[in-house]
Parts: sequence; C-alpha cells; structure tokens
Amino acid sequence: MTALERLKLWGVPQSEIDRLKKSGKAKRSVTFDSPVDGFIVNKTAIRGMYITPEMELYHIADLSRIWIIVTLYEYDVAVISVGDEAEIQLPYDPEKSFKGKISYIYPEIELETRTAKARIELDNPDQKLKPGMFSNISLKKNLGEAIVIPDDAVIDTGTRKIVFVKTGSFPF
Repeated sequence: MTALERLKLWGVPQSEIDRLKKSGKAKRSVTFDSPVDGFIVNKTAIRGMYITPEMELYHIADLSRIWIIVTLYEYDVAVISVGDEAEIQLPYDPEKSFKGKISYIYPEIELETRTAKARIELDNPDQKLKPGMFSNISLKKNLGEAIVIPDDAVIDTGTRKIVFVKTGSFPF
C-alpha cells in the first residue's frame, strides 16, 4: 500500500494506479496529463533522459491573456502612469489594432540605455499575439493645454531666447 501512496504523491494518474492494481504489472512508461491548459513555450525534456522532481521539463503558458513589455524613454516615465490606455498594432497588419492598459511600471532605469519598462496586459482570445513578437505601441495621454511654437520661431541670442508675440492688429 505504501508504494501506491507514493505513486499518488508523485502525481501518477489514478487511472494508471487502477490499471496497476488490476494487472499487477508495471509499464515502462506512464503518461502524465498537464494540470493546466496552454501552449508549450519551452521544452527541455528529451526522450530517454534522466529526470528529477525539481527539473522543469515543459513550460506551459496560457496565451489567452498576455503581457506586452514596453520600453519607455527616461523622460517619458514621469508622464506615464498605471491605467493609461495603449493602442497596439502589429507591423505585419497595421489595419488591425488592439487596446490595452498599462498595468505596471517597473521601478528601475536601465543605465546603458536610459530607458524603463512598463507592462501592458491584454486579452488575446484569437491567439494573434505570440511570445517574442514585436509590436508598435501608441500611448494616449492628455497633457493639458500648452502654448506650442515652431523651433524656428525662437531667436537664440546666446544669452537668452526670444519669441515675438502678436498681441493686436498692426497697421501693416
């Protein structure tokens, strides 16, 4: 009985344990069903290899909801916040777009590139988005009202920058 209990603890399916009780003969191989649905995104198992309990043989991912990791310039980090809406487009199909929201902004700035990362969570019911894909992201943010002038309208004297503003009608 102890051996059968060990088989249960090791995750051997009940159908295999019942078959073993009935026949009294061990099989050379046992089929294990995954406890989760998803896609195999990494496989380290090789036929005939020796395995131990701590080894990861398969990495299974549920791709019905995905994360998109966005690279932000350092000066954009202060403006972007959790909950901001994002529009996602794939380079191979610019007509199709997806909507998502920023769910997390990573706390560190990469020293070499002076960039930060943010995560967008997105439903992926048709499995169009795959791990490792590139995408174009547009972040929509209302920055309020501001005065905007062209760069060439600024006169740089070296000590200060001057802009002429028309305040009324001139007799020209």
